[in-house]
Amino acid sequence: MSKRDLQKAIKENEGFILSNGTLNLEHLLSSAYDTIVSYNLKGNPNSHIQTTTIRNDILECFVIDGDFMKSNDSLYEKVYHGEANINEKAPYSPYDVWDDVNSYFQSLAPDGYYFGSLEGNDSYIGWFKYNEEY
Repeated sequence: MSKRDLQKAIKENEGFILSNGTLNLEHLLSSAYDTIVSYNLKGNPNSHIQTTTIRNDILECFVIDGDFMKSNDSLYEKVYHGEANINEKAPYSPYDVWDDVNSYFQSLAPDGYYFGSLEGNDSYIGWFKYNEEY
């Protein structure tokens, strides 16, 4: 999969929900990581943000039980099962990493779409169509 595949999915579904019903940073970062990995996303040449750095930064935000890199588990599944938690001693603030993820994901938004919270429901995070009324 690729950036093109992600953009195609966003357009075909008129949006793509990364996370719903929660603003928990563990859930948001782990869902972002899994999306980056599953779509094999690469860095944006027009940005200082590089995906491998974001992936590594996200992983450094967690303390993960077992050898995650050798497993086929998703990071979200590890969080869900209590096998991954926010690393209080991470070199970067998880909030700063989330800001970088937001910027990167916004750069991937197809024309007519944005990455962020759904208008009227902040607990839905993903790519959504711009409201044409504004």
